[in-house]
Amino acid sequence: MVSQRVKEISYAIREIAAVANRVVKSGKEIYHLNIGDPVIYDFKMPEYISQALADASFNGKIFTNLILISEFYWKYFF
Repeated sequence: MVSQRVKEISYAIREIAAVANRVVKSGKEIYHLNIGDPVIYDFKMPEYISQALADASFNGKIFTNLILISEFYWKYFF
């Protein structure tokens, strides 16, 4: 048996992926960097970001607010 709360879980990345698929169907090329390893595209994480992530993890600040990330994405990229 699955609880109602579990049935209502959604993932913002699925909505973004659906938009990306429509963009591809319109003939534009995009790079799907939402999953997998960006190193295969020769992207390297800047040292200051790596350090900030390490500092946050050691200080217990590892919560990610996916709703805010999604709102930021829609505001600035669409």
